[in-house]
Amino acid sequence: MIINEAAFALQENVATAADIDMAMKLGTNYPKGPLAWCDEIGAYTVVAILEALQIEYGHDRYRVAPLLRLKAEAGRNFLNKEYMIAFLGTGLLGSNWVRAMRKRGEEVHVWNRTGSKAKALESDGAKVFATPAEAVKARTEFFSPFPTMQQSILSRTGIT
Repeated sequence: MIINEAAFALQENVATAADIDMAMKLGTNYPKGPLAWCDEIGAYTVVAILEALQIEYGHDRYRVAPLLRLKAEAGRNFLNKEYMIAFLGTGLLGSNWVRAMRKRGEEVHVWNRTGSKAKALESDGAKVFATPAEAVKARTEFFSPFPTMQQSILSRTGIT
């Protein structure tokens, strides 16, 4: 249940995922924070346990946090250790997304055909690459506003 409460706190912007975990580690002497535990156990498993408890006992206290359910359905972690994204094309829309993701502490790779536009995102913590292929290397997801570029990158890198 502590994982579910941590997910609710994150969803309600009480603190960042890292801060929630740090508070639990320091405040309760847990060896890991609840969100790190969730990442290890798997959000899908936590959701299944909570749903079983709610069915068995009928208490609302076992209601799954929507953010936890989303993480489970998407197969994603709270602490972003495995989910990494690259943005190819950092115009107005892309640069705003990159900045928002960096504010949440996510690692983002970027490339833009006008290098100065991508370079401007370095001060926000984005990692800038000279080519699209370099930017998507070792990323689990990538975004480009140009469908032809997406197809080109997919065919050259084998990303599916």
